[in-house]
Amino acid sequence: MSSPVVATIAGPASVTVASGILSTDGATPGAHASSHATAGSDPVSPSSIGALSVGEGIAYAIALG
Repeated sequence: MSSPVVATIAGPASVTVASGILSTDGATPGAHASSHATAGSDPVSPSSIGALSVGEGIAYAIALG
């Protein structure tokens, strides 16, 4: 398998995007987005990934002008 491709997008909030990442056992992960949905078996919430709350996002946008 080829090496992962990693790109960092700089800006007010830098973002790093990676593709081709393998799981710990070397297998390519299958489709599993539904497991991370609100009613899924492993839901992802904004707070669990360190995302800003709505209020924090609005304050940040106002501060940036």
